[in-house]
Formats: sequence, structure tokens, C-alpha cells
Amino acid sequence: MIRSFLAWEFDLHKKNEWFRLKERKARHSEGLRAHAATSLLLPPIQPIPNHLNLTVADWIAHQVKAEPYWFQKIEVLPGLFSPGWNDPSVQKLPCYGLPDDLTGMRVLDIGCAEGFFSFEAERRGAREVIGIDSFPDSIRRFNIVKAARHDPEPFVVRAQVPNITQGVPPDQAEAPWC
Repeated sequence: MIRSFLAWEFDLHKKNEWFRLKERKARHSEGLRAHAATSLLLPPIQPIPNHLNLTVADWIAHQVKAEPYWFQKIEVLPGLFSPGWNDPSVQKLPCYGLPDDLTGMRVLDIGCAEGFFSFEAERRGAREVIGIDSFPDSIRRFNIVKAARHDPEPFVVRAQVPNITQGVPPDQAEAPWC
């Protein structure tokens, strides 16, 4: 009888603990939802004074410097590099075996980040490059580099990983790159 009483008391304790944790989680979630409506993932980019009199290069340089985080170090304009901590031209490109000549090929860059390999594929002659990344901040930085290079084509950038039946399936890309 003592054993059943202890088991009952233990069960009651577990139920009370579970209810307390559930209430704590509900309060925490309520606070997060209240804050999420007004919070920003990134601080707003401060406008440049007298921006109408600046060159495009100065505007691009401001955009690059205003981004709080860059993964890849990319030459955005001649002599202007993004402050990324990873330099793929030194740390990855020599090891990955990207063909020197991609003339006329279609390239699918999955997880393109800021687009180093996408732009490298274009430089090597690819006729179409599709960059896919699920992180909107990376896509925004990719578009800064794309704007700096004045590349309307051959790029298609997807902000989220699409249904692979849309666009170019990997088996139809001549040079899929991940």
C-alpha cells in the first residue's frame, strides 16, 4: 500500500511538473510572439548623405560595408572585397576540381551563399547559372554582388530551395555544383 501511495504521489508530482513546464513554455512563447512583430533580423542600412551625387561604385561599397556578416570573401568591384571570413578562391577552388572551361554549360549552384562559385562559373563561360540558397540574407548579399557586376544574365537566383521539378533538374544541369 505504501508503494502504491508513493507511485501515486510520484505521478502527481510528474503531472504538476509537466503543467508548470507547459505554462512556462506558453508564457515564453507569448513573449516571443509579442516581440517578433516589431523585431528586425538585421539593423536597417543607414542612408548615405548626398547619395544622388555618388557614383555607383560608392553606393555598392556602402552596401557591402553595411552588411553585418559576409561568409565568402568576393571581389565585388575591382579592388573592393567583401569582408567574408572564408576565401573560396584560396581555400576551396583549388580543391574542388571545377573545370577551367564551362563554355555553353548550364550550372546549378546549390547553397550558393554570396555566389562565389556562381560568378566563377560565369567567368569560366557558363551560359546559364542558377544559384539556390535557403537563407534570404545570403540572397540579398548575392544580389549586391550581382548588381555590382552588372550581370542581368545568365543568373537566376532562388531565395528558397524550390521543388526540383521547377527550373533545371540536377540531372539536366551540365555542371551541378553544391
